[in-house]
Amino acid sequence: MTTATETDEPDRRERISGRNELVVAGIYEAYHDAIPETVKQLNLPQRPENVLLFGPTGTGKTWAAVALMRAWSKEFDRFGRRECRYHEWDLRFIKSAEILMLLRESYGPRATSTESEVIRKFQGIGLLVIDDLGAERVSDWSLSSLYLILDHRMQRRKPTILSTNMDLKQLDQMDSRIASRLGGMHLVKLKGQDLRLKAGRMP
Repeated sequence: MTTATETDEPDRRERISGRNELVVAGIYEAYHDAIPETVKQLNLPQRPENVLLFGPTGTGKTWAAVALMRAWSKEFDRFGRRECRYHEWDLRFIKSAEILMLLRESYGPRATSTESEVIRKFQGIGLLVIDDLGAERVSDWSLSSLYLILDHRMQRRKPTILSTNMDLKQLDQMDSRIASRLGGMHLVKLKGQDLRLKAGRMP
């Protein structure tokens, strides 16, 4: 006869393991509860592809991006066993501003990587989430580097998830080459009231 403790223990291990994987991937604590079921609820793609999540602030874009990452990183085989599709070192969640910061630092006196090495790093990641694209002021040089990352990934069919508060027209005004690439992605527009303000929290 199975005791309650024995029944609960595998679930507990799975929750801990899943959390550790998310930490390695660079996902913030606030989004650890984003679950793959969100993918079905929002009618998001079930299989890895390039996805652009856009809409006003606070409509759940980052939550949806994390849910996609979690759903795509695991799959079940025909025997019901859970198999890794992407290992934890081949997943990365990062703010767009952080990528640009790494690129700027590559020219600093204490740089540990060159600009080319930073670009190649993000070109090579198996499943990449770039959050909050366009939230920061960017230079033409930064946009060129970002374009090289996105273009390389799309040419080689490496799934990329992006979130932004901007629509395609605004993205085109920011950089037409990047907008052209993003326009070929699976576009998901999220609408509604700012959920953080609705919950009485600061944005």
